[in-house]
Amino acid sequence: MTTRGIRNQNPGNIEYGPFARKYGATGSDGRFAIFPTMVDGLRAMAELLVVYSTHPDGKGGKIDTVEEAINRWAPSNENHTAAYIALVCTVLECSKDDEFDFTDPSFLFWMLTGIGEEENGPKAFTEAVSDAEIAEGVRMALAA
Repeated sequence: MTTRGIRNQNPGNIEYGPFARKYGATGSDGRFAIFPTMVDGLRAMAELLVVYSTHPDGKGGKIDTVEEAINRWAPSNENHTAAYIALVCTVLECSKDDEFDFTDPSFLFWMLTGIGEEENGPKAFTEAVSDAEIAEGVRMALAA
């Protein structure tokens, strides 16, 4: 069975709303955005991560670690956030509090991979999403 994120071409399970519409979402499955292509969904993920790093986090700073990003992306009231952070850090080969430049293409590529694997399961994500699609989503986000 295909996961919701793969079905919606939204492997990060971004909620439908103004942000998702701005980056091409064509509708909602009731909660999460539906994108016309996988690259569009990946671009929206990358764009959202860049927004996290360039806009104040409400606590006096900007998000620049995996821990901060995942706490915002997947809050603990709905997710096992500590396990989510651990998986993404395994993919990135980092510590949860290492600081990153969220506009670095390599960082974004692996961050999208980690989020996609957590949201959809590693097997489902790697079978449905190519490295070329991830790279194109990142490229489009950073070209904006």
